[in-house]
Amino acid sequence: MQKIGILIETQDDLIKPTNFGLITLARGESRELYALVMNGSGARYQEQLQTYGIQKIIDVLSPQGAFAWNPVIWAKA
Repeated sequence: MQKIGILIETQDDLIKPTNFGLITLARGESRELYALVMNGSGARYQEQLQTYGIQKIIDVLSPQGAFAWNPVIWAKA
């Protein structure tokens, strides 16, 4: 089984629409999709993400809590 992690971008506490297109492209037989949510609010988006085929949601946090929007820091995480 191929495991694919997808970085979920949010804005104003909503998932950016482009994420759903990416999830749709990543779906396929023998693929397990993981959502990497950087703001620590994965549970908030669970139903919406599972509708598109995400099997598991992973909240990515620092010891200080949720990451502020910063693509450089997100890439390091």
